[in-house]
Amino acid sequence: MKIILTSLLVFILQQLPALIISIPDDFSSIQVGIEQSTDGDTVLVAPGTYFENLNFDGKNILLTSNFLFENNQSYIEQTIIDGSTSTNPDTNSVVVFCNNETASAVIQGFTITGGGGTVWIDPQLPALTWFSGGGIFMYYSSPTIRYNLITENNVENTNNYDGASGGGLLCFRGNPLIHNNTISLNQADYGAGVVVDYSGAVIKNNLVINNSGGELYGGGGLYVIGSDIEPIQVINNTIFGNHSETDGGAIKTYSSPIIALNNIIWGNTQVSGNQINGGGSISITYCCVEGGFTGTGNIDADPLFVDDYYLLSSNSPCIDAGYSGNGYFDLEDPDNSGYALYPSQGTILNDMGVYGGPLTACFQPTSIELNTIHASKINLSNYPNPFNPTTTISFNLIAKDAKNAKLTIYNLKGNKIRQYPISNNQSSIVWDGTEKNNQQVPSGIYFYSLNTGSIQQTRKMILIK
Repeated sequence: MKIILTSLLVFILQQLPALIISIPDDFSSIQVGIEQSTDGDTVLVAPGTYFENLNFDGKNILLTSNFLFENNQSYIEQTIIDGSTSTNPDTNSVVVFCNNETASAVIQGFTITGGGGTVWIDPQLPALTWFSGGGIFMYYSSPTIRYNLITENNVENTNNYDGASGGGLLCFRGNPLIHNNTISLNQADYGAGVVVDYSGAVIKNNLVINNSGGELYGGGGLYVIGSDIEPIQVINNTIFGNHSETDGGAIKTYSSPIIALNNIIWGNTQVSGNQINGGGSISITYCCVEGGFTGTGNIDADPLFVDDYYLLSSNSPCIDAGYSGNGYFDLEDPDNSGYALYPSQGTILNDMGVYGGPLTACFQPTSIELNTIHASKINLSNYPNPFNPTTTISFNLIAKDAKNAKLTIYNLKGNKIRQYPISNNQSSIVWDGTEKNNQQVPSGIYFYSLNTGSIQQTRKMILIK
């Protein structure tokens, strides 16, 4: 009888619904919501800016914005976790996983910004101290990181640590699933975008763009060192516009086995070496790699991006060019059998880059955005790049868009240093490396943004003196 009652109690508990904790309705702080949760709960965060530094505390919960509802991407930008006000100089990461969290610990639907990293010691090298993971720090944990904008996190080595790494994310001794994120404008001494340190990882369908640093060990977009029990998989990502002050503008590896498949690796820069640099067993196949890379199915051809979403034009050589074995096909359009569901294109064969494969759905623009894209293709670019002393910024605008257009130049910190109004029929501006008072600016990375009121595109340029 006792056994029957115990079994019945267990069954009843299993049927109880997981708790939904609403922020700020139930608690004003996301961290308090996490602390009050138990495994299987959902912490649902309303739009707003939350100045917090979060620790999952070993909770296998879903932390989500209202993106949960119909995958509405507008909530990603509307729900911001800003880690810039930490009072603990040793823990400045925006989000920390360090208590054996599993894949059931999920964070989705946020802008994660303002982080500065967490101090940690590698058990293999206890004499060394590191500072890592500006946006997200993962230590002996394997969470799921999906549908986030991880941006403008800066891991700066101000205390003479042995290294400052992983501006966007760092994972050590785990096997996280990292998919459908935009990882952009992060900075670190090495691995400005993502660091995989003696860890497994599944990195799929991410935009890894415009991250910069690499002064110490290299790696603008992705830095990988060592290995763990699980493999490192880098699949269907677009790795573009990253920069390293040493080598490996896109990917730097060190004694690491990597499987890289169906990626677009383009437009990355470095001071020396190649955009893919380092040692270890790296298998790159069915990828579009600027400058080429030895491997089955690799191509060296301009991917022909349409816009800031890095969508592919209809004649892109990356369409249907990826590896299309079982589990890699593009999603099929239910209304057009045999053809891919937009934003994948062509047939259901895998498209290289972030819009290929079964996880493509995150970045699909809204119908309004698509109409804007197709109504006016700005084609914003500059040449030469890098440059000294001048560069020509070119664009295409139809008359109605040129009416209120402005071109603005920003430094790496986001400060506006120069702005130009655009006149009708104007198609270029020459920038001479000066700010608004005509003073010369120093060498470095700058961004230029063309805004028409309805369309905005931003690009990166490098001034070298």
